[in-house]
Amino acid sequence: MLFGFLTKIFAASHADAERFRALCPKDIPIIQAGNLKIDSAVQSATTTTSLARRELGDQWQNATVLLGASTWPGEEKMLVEFFLKARKEFPKLRLILVPRHVERTHEVKVLLQAYPVTFCFRTQPIENTDIYVVNTTGELRSFLPMADLVFIGKSFPPHHGGQTPIEAAVCGKPILYGSHMENFTDICTELEHIRAAVRCADVEHLEQQLFFWLKHPEDATTCGQVAQKWVHTHQGGVKVIMDDLFR
Repeated sequence: MLFGFLTKIFAASHADAERFRALCPKDIPIIQAGNLKIDSAVQSATTTTSLARRELGDQWQNATVLLGASTWPGEEKMLVEFFLKARKEFPKLRLILVPRHVERTHEVKVLLQAYPVTFCFRTQPIENTDIYVVNTTGELRSFLPMADLVFIGKSFPPHHGGQTPIEAAVCGKPILYGSHMENFTDICTELEHIRAAVRCADVEHLEQQLFFWLKHPEDATTCGQVAQKWVHTHQGGVKVIMDDLFR
């Protein structure tokens, strides 16, 4: 049995530790170290240069910014249609889309051309557009700090699994996502339990939550603060492992 060759296991969470315990011989030590992705995201946040809103134009300075993080097909459409509804009541609302795959640039362009919005791409920036599309790789961390509200992609059907909510939590942003976050089940369960993130059952629920935060920005701010506090209390997994290995 493969697990019989292990001498020690560092688990990311209590749930993972219990799963390993059910599979492994009883004499293998299992230590709950924490999720290393948290340490990685914190480190990246400290070394990544954040962009200033003024780089997107003066109209973005006092805007309320909704950011779609690592979105997949169908999710950009969902966010754009919400944007069109919401900006009637909140004219300072702006939208940043960060599609998961840069190869989808043309697809996203065709989508946006069908709506009465102004937009531009990171590779061809124009100031003061309604929607700014980040069609480059590895720059999500640079844009997250300027967001007020963050939607996590790959979380609405037909997509499953979800992209990571950790980077948004590191930046202290209120987080919401669809019903499918299977790749981050334990993390999302914890974030939802402390009201640092909201799981939306469907598009209607998503729109209701976004409208609530737009009308009650203090609630959104609190949600982001709780998310950031969660990060601070859960980082340190690398130190736990290194201290154990080299003591």
